[in-house]
Amino acid sequence: MLAATFSADGSRIFTAARGAGHVWHPEKANKRGDLEELGDDVRQFAAGPFGVAAGCSDGAVRIYQGDGKLPWLTLTGHHDAVQSLAVAPRSEWIASGSADGEVIIWSLDCATWLTRFTAVPNQQSLAYAKIALIGFPSAACTGRASAVWSSVCGSMPSA
Repeated sequence: MLAATFSADGSRIFTAARGAGHVWHPEKANKRGDLEELGDDVRQFAAGPFGVAAGCSDGAVRIYQGDGKLPWLTLTGHHDAVQSLAVAPRSEWIASGSADGEVIIWSLDCATWLTRFTAVPNQQSLAYAKIALIGFPSAACTGRASAVWSSVCGSMPSA
């Protein structure tokens, strides 16, 4: 098993292992459907009211609604496997991080990226947060190194 997550409303479980993705009923433990066009492997899932985002080893982020089947949106732009995903609190943006250290902030409204920057290579997880004092959106990357980058300017703050 490479990735698993609940849907935002808890009515589905999405799982992925070695190129196969499935949608399950959580209480009955029966399969509700298959996710298609996943690429080789899904490395990470992130759920939101829109459905579920799948970070794939081919560098794409695929968005599925309901019980899946085909993605309703495929976001391309990474040059390496997408290792981590996070959904903004209002679900208008998705942050994706790839194995080469690139972070991309995607707009679901526009189906394109808003900003991109290089964080640290081999990041392990990406968490989405708001900087409370000034209200700018930011992406926080945790792994071997921890830092916060502003998705507005893409620069790393001094320590």
